[in-house]
Amino acid sequence: MLEVAIFINDKRKSEFKSELLVLENLLASKSLNFNYIKEDFCENKYDLLIAIGGDGTILRAVDLINNIPVLGVGLGYLGFLAETTLGEMPIVIDKLIKHEYALDKRKLLQIENDSKIYYGLNEVVVKSDSFNMTSLEMYINDEYITTYKADGLIVSGPTGSTAYNLSVGGPIIFPDTEVLVISPICPHSLNVRPLVISAKDRVKVQSKDNVFFAVDGKPKMLVYKNGISVTFSTRFVEFVRFDSSGFINSLRDKLKWSGSFKEMKD
Repeated sequence: MLEVAIFINDKRKSEFKSELLVLENLLASKSLNFNYIKEDFCENKYDLLIAIGGDGTILRAVDLINNIPVLGVGLGYLGFLAETTLGEMPIVIDKLIKHEYALDKRKLLQIENDSKIYYGLNEVVVKSDSFNMTSLEMYINDEYITTYKADGLIVSGPTGSTAYNLSVGGPIIFPDTEVLVISPICPHSLNVRPLVISAKDRVKVQSKDNVFFAVDGKPKMLVYKNGISVTFSTRFVEFVRFDSSGFINSLRDKLKWSGSFKEMKD
């Protein structure tokens, strides 16, 4: 029997009370055990985590688990991690029971700061603690590349390429492309552009200023004088997917791309 954990923000739980009741009745009718969970739960008890909300909620859900798949259920906001909606759950639950889905494996980023290790799915952002521009030295595999004079710097993986990276003009990276993207935030130079580097490389960022870093939007932490390093981790998270073209369809839908193949032929 499938054991299901459900993660949703308390405010959203109240807002979507009637829709969640429909989901609860649906799960019960299929004889599936489920529980709403908070930050402290035993993931070994569950086979699946359903994260309901925007990308921020799904990222928090990823933080909770290590070895169970995540099904992202969107609530209508701009986001790329959700696979379905609450309205589609009757069809989705049947597919889950019949194992008619694939698992989309996403590697996590590993961030090291003063010998402490942090993990993130989207990105790490380095900024000053003020509204002032800061100077950030960037190294790749210990080789000095440049010093960015900017509001900050984003180092993201493919999953994070459609998040903060996208809003600062960084490239969109397909999820199965293992690369790191380095994107400056409001650089004080027109010739500074985002960089795409190998997944095997290690990025190091340091500064003589007091700067802070945040992983996936979590609370900021001070960058120590020897800087932070960013690499890909061996750890990963798996998302439940029902459509192999889901990412492409999301791009068209979320970014409001127009036109169709039929229109081009005509």
